[in-house]
Amino acid sequence: MKRITHFIIAGVTFLVWLICYILIHFNLNYQIFEGICLILISIALCLHLCLIKNTLNVIVAILYIPFIFAHPFDVYTIPIPLIVGGIVLGIGVIVNAIRFKPKLKLHRLFLSFCLICGALLLSGIGTSLIDYLKSLPMILIICLAFLALIIFFCSTVEKVNFEKIIFMLCIFSIFLQLQGYAAIFVSADAKFSLIKETMYKSRVFVGWGICNNLDLMLLFTLLAPLYYIFYFKFSVKSLILAPLCTTITFCSMTIFMSRGSLMVGLFGIVLAYIFFIIYFIYKKMPKKIIYFLSSTLGFIIIICIFTLAIKKYIDLPNYLKTYLSKIDFSKLNGRKAIYLKCLNDAKEHLIFGRGLLAGFVYRIDVAEGNYQWCHSTLLQSLYSAGLVGLVAMLIHLFFKYFYLLKNFSIEKLFLIMIMLLPGLYGLFDVSYFFINFMIVLIVILVLTQDLYDKKVVNN
Repeated sequence: MKRITHFIIAGVTFLVWLICYILIHFNLNYQIFEGICLILISIALCLHLCLIKNTLNVIVAILYIPFIFAHPFDVYTIPIPLIVGGIVLGIGVIVNAIRFKPKLKLHRLFLSFCLICGALLLSGIGTSLIDYLKSLPMILIICLAFLALIIFFCSTVEKVNFEKIIFMLCIFSIFLQLQGYAAIFVSADAKFSLIKETMYKSRVFVGWGICNNLDLMLLFTLLAPLYYIFYFKFSVKSLILAPLCTTITFCSMTIFMSRGSLMVGLFGIVLAYIFFIIYFIYKKMPKKIIYFLSSTLGFIIIICIFTLAIKKYIDLPNYLKTYLSKIDFSKLNGRKAIYLKCLNDAKEHLIFGRGLLAGFVYRIDVAEGNYQWCHSTLLQSLYSAGLVGLVAMLIHLFFKYFYLLKNFSIEKLFLIMIMLLPGLYGLFDVSYFFINFMIVLIVILVLTQDLYDKKVVNN
């Protein structure tokens, strides 16, 4: 796959999103444009599947599709063109399988995904039979689609060099950051004076998700650029540019402002930097430490100067100080009440849970407000699918990292770091039940499937 293809796919996706976002902002009809684009994209992907054996370009396109929407929707309000596009894509999958007859290959985590899907299909079976039967067809479609995509792409994507996966994540990071800044700019009606109000009061909303979702996705990409330090064998350019990219991403996360993601991201950066410093000391490369740290330090100085220059218009330091000071650790920033409520509700249906869509149907009522999610992936598993779901999720998480820790390599180390940060964030917010997160995760797992093989794979 040529690198220009990544830019084209990301560019087209961003352009469609931006046009729809502008149309929605000015209360104009966006459905026709969005629908036409979705159908055209699905036709292009279908033709690719029908004509080309290697499906790498398709899976990269699928990575971006969940982020093309400038508006929210749920299982009950899915855009019809998306359903049509899914059907068209399904036709391409069938044609590709018939024409090229790919050899069946299962990911080593496939069985763990089957356990999760099985738990979701049983979720809520002990509650209202009517509610269970209503939600079952949609859950069945989602589970089968995920499992089918994993099987198909694991069987049809040719071996991918790990550096190309890192490059893909870097482009993905740029794409997400552009969405965040464009959302601020459009919401401020392209007026610098209004950007302050947009950032401080409404915070960033890109349509497919709020700032928490945006920063969660950026956590996937935060540490990826640091791999180039090893890839380019500690060249001066890599020691300067790689940490610079990571720092820029973290600065963007600070602008978009998700407190949980910032804490996890900062934790990840500190650990990564400690690792590199110890590594350079062990390898007796003291000059490399200077290059490595000077990049981040220099950029921080530039940011500080810029921040002071615009302080008259946007007092970002004071905003961050005020916003971060509102964290109430005694109440886990409001999550404690949600956790207790979800735990109490889970006790009533301890084995199979209350159902995958229970939060949408019954809501989670606490003093702070009404919520759809338990704000924790593990607790959401227990609440939605009971002990069966929680055990299935723990088994999956265990094997996700277990196979990477065996026959350790630099590539495996970075894959662990890439997946661990959003995984840690999932401890106090929902990740695995967020469809965008799951698609990104599956794309990464499919493209890095060779790292889960028994033998070490050094790309």
